Amino acid sequence: MPIVYLVWGLRYLNVGENLNIAAQKTVSGLVEQGAYNIRTTNSLFGGQLGARYRRTWGRFGYEATSNAGIFGNDAQGSQSVTDFPISRYGRTCQAAKVELLLWAKRTSRPSIA
Repeated sequence: MPIVYLVWGLRYLNVGENLNIAAQKTVSGLVEQGAYNIRTTNSLFGGQLGARYRRTWGRFGYEATSNAGIFGNDAQGSQSVTDFPISRYGRTCQAAKVELLLWAKRTSRPSIA
């Protein structure tokens, strides 16, 4: 007998990265320093809907699952460069993205009654 399940859920994923590079150089007894710093963050969030279909015949059966979701991504980044003697550059950027994700799976396994 076939069985259909409706599935739904929310997803959230936060990923951040930092990269810091520092340098030193001695020229005529003076120490010069520099730095390059990068920082990024991504926050993915959204909802998904789906269905799961299960069919069994005695000890045998199969299952199919399908999901679809709409997700937003809040991406932010900044970078700065510092060099001696005091020169500095900095930049910040932001972006957003909405995406549709489709996924399907089919597995075959025996059914335990």
